Amino acid sequence: MGIKFDKVAGLSCFDFVFPEDMAAARELFEASRLPHKDALRFRLQRLDGTEIWADIQAAPLKAETGRVYAITATITAAVREFSP
Repeated sequence: MGIKFDKVAGLSCFDFVFPEDMAAARELFEASRLPHKDALRFRLQRLDGTEIWADIQAAPLKAETGRVYAITATITAAVREFSP
């Protein structure tokens, strides 16, 4: 994503979403729909403005009351499949 590990704290995954993709991203990451069985493939924006396709596996973190207070995610660069 072009950001150093020590600078990512406090940022949201939505900080890396293209403005035109924001509504779709919010819908995909709605806490009531998490976790997803399979990773979601999504277009993200690096700090330099270029795009990267990523596979995102997300899950809600819940308090004892059941209230979602955060979402944890593992983001990996999507691997392109090449056909011979």
